[in-house]
Amino acid sequence: MFRLWVVPYDGYMIQNWQSLFYPKSIAIVGASEKIGSVGYSLVENITSTFKGKTFLIHREDHLKDIADPVDLAVVAVPAPIVTSIVEEAGAKGVKAMIIISAGFKEAGVEKGAKNPLTDKVADLRIEQIIKIAKMKQDSLLGKTLKENVKEIIGSCNSMGILVQGVDAKQAIRLVNEGKFNEEIRTEKTELTAQELKHLEEERKRLAEEIEKRREEFVAKGKLIISEMQGKVRSEIKNRMLAEGIPVAIVTELLPVEVAAAEGAKAEGAKEGEKKEAGAKKEAAPKKEAAPEKQKQEKKGKR
Repeated sequence: MFRLWVVPYDGYMIQNWQSLFYPKSIAIVGASEKIGSVGYSLVENITSTFKGKTFLIHREDHLKDIADPVDLAVVAVPAPIVTSIVEEAGAKGVKAMIIISAGFKEAGVEKGAKNPLTDKVADLRIEQIIKIAKMKQDSLLGKTLKENVKEIIGSCNSMGILVQGVDAKQAIRLVNEGKFNEEIRTEKTELTAQELKHLEEERKRLAEEIEKRREEFVAKGKLIISEMQGKVRSEIKNRMLAEGIPVAIVTELLPVEVAAAEGAKAEGAKEGEKKEAGAKKEAAPKKEAAPEKQKQEKKGKR
């Protein structure tokens, strides 16, 4: 699950949304090389799509050691050290943060989408966002309920959650324009039975869409693997990513250990071919050496 913390700077909270949605540099705090871990998945997902500067912060590293400015920090560390990371980020001048933690179970969302750019797991109403913002107010940085609502909406972007039928960026724009001023002013959190029923139906529809899209990606991925049998993993992976297959599915279909073994076989075969070709080249001059030797022997007899 994801909860967003936005760190103010220069006294203007609104400037941070630019760093959150359009960062020029990202620091991944809690980066890991362990396959299947949150830190590993974050590195794979971010580095495969983000075109700006990326800094990997492992357990022994610190944000302060980064010489360049950092727009956004994505943090995946144990809860006891989150506070120290936030303080370190503030001292470094990090403009926005995303912290991986619980936060949406109150709205019936157990987990976010594996590929939030294309998959959507839920469509929440503003009343649900207000309820979460009120429940989490002690751990949020906003000074008003409206600011806290925007923080919660911001975290929806990383989870693949829509708000009132639109993505997080559009929803925040609507909040800024005053679209939900009345709901926020009255702290409305309750929904009618009909509204709850509609939300459940929408959640099921979105889940069916995700499963259908996943099956299509898996089928495409298996076809690519079949077509590129014997190729090294990096070539197969790049082709799959170029075809739009999500990193999570690429990793699932192309385990590192298996692919590495296949790549080693392919490299071994190429090396064997090179040695065989080299041996043939070395053997070729020896065939021409015999006639030359015979000529020299004839001259010696004369």
